[in-house]
Formats: sequence, structure tokens, C-alpha cells
Amino acid sequence: MRRLPLFSIRALSLKRAFTCLLLIFSFMAQLGCDRQQAVSLAGVGVETSTTLFTFYETLAQHTNETREMEVMWVALSKEESARHDPCNPPEPQQASNANHREGNAIPATLSTAPRTYPPPRPARQRPRGPDFGPAHQKEMTDRVAALRSRASMARQLSNFLTVLKTYSESDPGAKVEEAANKLGGAVASLVPIPGIVSVIPLLSGFAGDLKRWQQHKNIKEQLRVVQAGLSKVREFYAKEAGAYTSILQDNSVSATMVLQELIKLELVTTWTVFKKLPEPYGMQWAEVADDPEKRDEFKCAFIKLIRLRNDRFMANAKSATDNLQDALNDFDSKITDFLNKKTVSWESTQAALGRAKFYLKEINNMRSEKESDE
Repeated sequence: MRRLPLFSIRALSLKRAFTCLLLIFSFMAQLGCDRQQAVSLAGVGVETSTTLFTFYETLAQHTNETREMEVMWVALSKEESARHDPCNPPEPQQASNANHREGNAIPATLSTAPRTYPPPRPARQRPRGPDFGPAHQKEMTDRVAALRSRASMARQLSNFLTVLKTYSESDPGAKVEEAANKLGGAVASLVPIPGIVSVIPLLSGFAGDLKRWQQHKNIKEQLRVVQAGLSKVREFYAKEAGAYTSILQDNSVSATMVLQELIKLELVTTWTVFKKLPEPYGMQWAEVADDPEKRDEFKCAFIKLIRLRNDRFMANAKSATDNLQDALNDFDSKITDFLNKKTVSWESTQAALGRAKFYLKEINNMRSEKESDE
């Protein structure tokens, strides 16, 4: 049997060793690329879920504030009293011709011109629209609880993705399991929103997905499980998006009706806000005589302003809802691209998130009256 020269054996060994090293370096480079992409993915996921939390919390706070305003109005309107409505003055009533019957002539000493009688004093009316009774108040309370449960889910999703980001860089072990369990618990604790068909069953498999996630060691397989869960959240949001806008619209309509009544009854001060309107143009109001006629004019003008602000609020709310949905859709799509080994850019997702954040800020500015101070 022919034996290979010693130098040939060494060359063959070096070649094999070199090939193995290339494979190892290639695997490590691929793993490092995956982890770097996973870190970016998790970072955008944290931003997306945090914005989702802010959205749900804003809805919950706005609904709670509306509920409190309605409770206050019900307490104020228990006593029916005669009030003059400056924006809807009653039309003069004509004299009745009931006494003028056939064969009964009107005395010559009496005027034949129509006579005007003082209009009856109208009783103060409760706001038209939703019934602010016990059933309505219970529905409002249940709405707040349902929205807060969604805010809790979004917060736990953000915490889970934060840990996932850390896991992509190291291995926190027990922290991952704890975050996954908390997210699963938040999903299981979701409460249906009264008045709409529940879509919570869409997320029923989320907790099971998280359990499977613990069993995978390959980062790509873990991300496939995460993507499946996030896709369910995206679908969940999309099916409820119309309800979110309706809730805000109901809140705004109720609050606007109550504010109109409070303004008419002079139970709130409007001038302090109204006088700021010319300031951006470098002007101030001239001195206004404090007479009933002028006060009524300003009441009516301010009610129109309230309605205008309500329209603006609803436009911001619709834009925030739509842009957040765009961000969730884009984020879901980009995870799929990443898993299919495509080059991923997160610019479009972050742009949609930026728009959603802007409109949420506008909503909260209008709620807290900070816009005039900025």
C-alpha cells in the first residue's frame, strides 16, 4: 500500500481544519447578523407596543373623564328649574283665536292686531342623546375596565419584547420566562368591550405560543413564534379599531352636550379661555361691557367653539387609530421579511408610529388644555 508523504498528510489536515474554520466563522457571522437584526426588530417592537399602551390608556382615561362629567351632570340636573336658553330663544306666540267664534264680534274698543304673550319659562332640559342613568353608567364603567385590560396587555407585550431584546444580546434565562408568563396572564385577563362582538378569542392561542417559544433555542424559530403572536395582536386591533373610534365619538358627544348646558347656566367660566384666541395674532380683546346681551353672545360663540374643538378632537382620534393600525401592519410585514432572509428597513414602521404619537399628543393636549402653554 502506497503511503502519502508526511507533508501531504499535514496539508490535507490543514485544508480540512481551514474548511471547518470557514464553516464555523460563517455560522457565527450568520448568527451575529441574525442577533443584530433581532435586536433591531425587538427595539421597534418595544416602541410599537409602548405606543399601543399609550393609545389604550388615553382611551381609558378619556372614557373615565366622560363618565365623571356625566355623573356630575345627572346630580346637577335633578332639580328642574326654569332657565333661559340664550342660543335658542323661543319664538313669540300668537294670541289664540279660541274666543273668536262665529257670531261673536270683537268689540271695537279692542285691537284686532295679534297679541304677543310672554313665552312660558322652559324647564332646564337634560342633555339629549345617551341615557345617563344606571345602565349607561355601568356600561361606561365596563368600557373603562375593558380598555385598561388592553393597556395592560400592551404594557406586558412591551416588557416581553424588551426582555427579548436583551436575550438577543445575552441570555437572561428566568427573566424571559417571567415576562412571557406575565404577557400570557395579561392576554388571559382581557375583558370584552360592551356593545361590540368580542374578538378576544383571536388571542386565545397566544399564551400557548409563548410556552412553545420557551422550547426553541434557535433565534429564528423563536421569532417565528413571536411573529405569530404579534400577527394575532394586529388582527385583534384591526377588528376593534372601529369600536375605538366610536367610543371616543360617544364620549365627545356626551361631553359636548354637558359643556353646552354648563355654559348656558353660567356654571363654568368661558371668558378666560376665550380671551386667548386672538393672542397668536398679537391682539387682545377690547373691553367688553358686562351686560346680559354681551354675555349671551359670548356663550353662543363659545358653544360653537366647543363644537369645532370636538370635530378637531375626532379628526385627531381617527388619525391616531389609523396610523397605529398602519404601524402594526407594517411591523408584522417586516418580521415576515426578516424571517424570509430579506433585507429589512424599519423606516416605514417608525414613520407610522411617529404620526400616531403626534396625534395622540394632540389628543392629550386638548384634554389637558396644555396647547395654549406650549
